[in-house]
Amino acid sequence: MKIFQKITILVAIAIIFISCEERRDPIEVVKLADSVSRNIKSAEFDIIREYKDGEKDKKDTVKVFIKRRDMQLDPLGFSLRFEYKNGLKATFNGLEYRYLVPSENKMVVVDTNNQAFRVLAGNWITGAVHLVLTNYSNIEDMLATKDSLKNLGAEVYKDEKTFRIGFNKFYEEYGVYSQDIVNYSINDWLPRRYANTSYMQGDTLYREYRYSNIKINPALDDKLFVLDLPSGYTIENYEAPKEAGEMPSGAPMPSFELKDINGKTVNSSSFKGKVMVLDFWGTWCKWCVTAMPKLQELNKKYEKNKKVEVLGISCGEPDNADPKAFLKEHNATYNSLLVGDEVARSFGVQGFPTIIVVGKDGKIAHTKSGFSETMVEELSTIIEAELKK
Repeated sequence: MKIFQKITILVAIAIIFISCEERRDPIEVVKLADSVSRNIKSAEFDIIREYKDGEKDKKDTVKVFIKRRDMQLDPLGFSLRFEYKNGLKATFNGLEYRYLVPSENKMVVVDTNNQAFRVLAGNWITGAVHLVLTNYSNIEDMLATKDSLKNLGAEVYKDEKTFRIGFNKFYEEYGVYSQDIVNYSINDWLPRRYANTSYMQGDTLYREYRYSNIKINPALDDKLFVLDLPSGYTIENYEAPKEAGEMPSGAPMPSFELKDINGKTVNSSSFKGKVMVLDFWGTWCKWCVTAMPKLQELNKKYEKNKKVEVLGISCGEPDNADPKAFLKEHNATYNSLLVGDEVARSFGVQGFPTIIVVGKDGKIAHTKSGFSETMVEELSTIIEAELKK
């Protein structure tokens, strides 16, 4: 009888524990998971990806090795190796992105001159691994839509107890409604499953990542992240395609006239004889926001120099965006022009952020898309050279 009573008490305690866990604040859960992924130094794991887009149905099985490193080389801040079950392999060490093309017996090498990290960033794998090891917050979208953030309850997934956290968001600028569900393991607070369904103009896109065999902080040699040339393979050096419409150095700056964040009309002719640093950006652009502190640092450096002007040009903003408030929120004191989409096209801007330096002679001196940790130093060198002309 006493044994029966003990068992009854233990079961009751377990039920109470599970009930309390299922009511756990979802914000607390995602913050905890985000903190864990920011502090992992290395990891090894498997991912199964399923992707469905209309008639297309794709499934991949990938082995991943990832190691945190200095972010000075590139914004990703980690070295990566991934191996597909079908034989395709790739590595990235911050300097080079190498990948095999087994069907053609070749290894493609993308170096820093061809923006290796940006080529890799276009691969789905970067988004998938960020949920395990990251240098950036994984939960900005979740917290921005906290009203839709839900603890969907505990679930045993692949013999592990997990929390199912769900959230929805409408990306007005793209016309996309997105639904996400993440299963976080209560053992290590890392994901075991991520599923996303996106709806746009009648089309439905579904993607799912399933994580398994996760090893945290294994010893990974840096040599692992430089792919060796297999026997019988040839090397092909990747050349980045020239962006359509990109203005060459030495071309005259297109004239423009726009309102700034204070409602004042600004004409490009008013900057005659100045070195201009134009930042084509948007409140919706993650890398633009990442670049803001660097541009603010540059602005502070030259704010007393009447021959230098740092100027933002906001583009692609949704109707409810407030660039002025956004700049203030991010402690950016440089001026910005509004509704710059046509101006961006006239400058041949293809991606965001794009930084264009215009010399005192009104000609394009430098164009670069994307973010770099060393952008202040790079732009300062160009500005100083233009000031001496």
